[in-house]
Amino acid sequence: MPINLNLKSGIKYVPFDFEKYVQSLKEDSSLFASFKYFNTVTDNWLELLRKEDERLKDNIYLEKLSQEEESRRKAYVSQNKKQGYEVFDHQLDFNCGESFVMHYDIEKIHASVNHYNIEPVQIDITHSLIKYNQTEFFQEKVNDNTPIYISFTPLINNPYTVIDGNKRCTAKITKGITVLQGYTIENATTTLMFEIDKLFYKFLYEMHLIHIQLSMGEKNHKKLWKNSFIYRIVIDGGIEDYNHNTFDSYIKRSYENINALDSKKENNDNSFKQRIINLFKRS
Repeated sequence: MPINLNLKSGIKYVPFDFEKYVQSLKEDSSLFASFKYFNTVTDNWLELLRKEDERLKDNIYLEKLSQEEESRRKAYVSQNKKQGYEVFDHQLDFNCGESFVMHYDIEKIHASVNHYNIEPVQIDITHSLIKYNQTEFFQEKVNDNTPIYISFTPLINNPYTVIDGNKRCTAKITKGITVLQGYTIENATTTLMFEIDKLFYKFLYEMHLIHIQLSMGEKNHKKLWKNSFIYRIVIDGGIEDYNHNTFDSYIKRSYENINALDSKKENNDNSFKQRIINLFKRS
């Protein structure tokens, strides 16, 4: 997974075969199979993922991590007079038979939205790219207009997942209401709880962006490698430089190249990124 978090019993290690998943990417995509730097990119990512995975196999480290997380959550609940601490577990089930759970810190997202006064948008939750978990019907949720949270996860069938508000979605759809107010999280790295989650998410996102560029006709494979996020980490000695090389900046640079490739196509009056965003906004 490789972490299973239970808010009462703590953190447990669950094996995940990263190598098997990487191999499945190459087997499932002819674009990845023909990408000259596929092994270079993935081998460097695997080195980082294995290193963090080995740390999680250490019972002493895992126990310390579990205690630190419990103390942090208890302090937050006490300071903010909350009834409990909300976490969303998003299980990714891959075609290769492996499963990975992303742990979203919902309380941290609440705090960020309030701090930055972010305005919600209108979201059609019946869109084919959006997935919500159907729950038991609660009548009181029909009139609950608290904005939902939707997070983007690369390389899965329904890349936009409702991570907060599934009961509201179930209740409203039951009553024929399909457009809700909400927030979309395009880069979830700062909302995930554990380092292994953040690393794997970045890996998925990087492969997603490379795949888009390959699909849009990018022929310069060396350029894709040298523009990759993992390349910069390797150049910096295996450590992510948060001052000069944020993941947000990498995503922005990648979409600039995607839009440049997209602009060469005929009959195109809107950017690739904007067309994706427009799918989830309605006036």
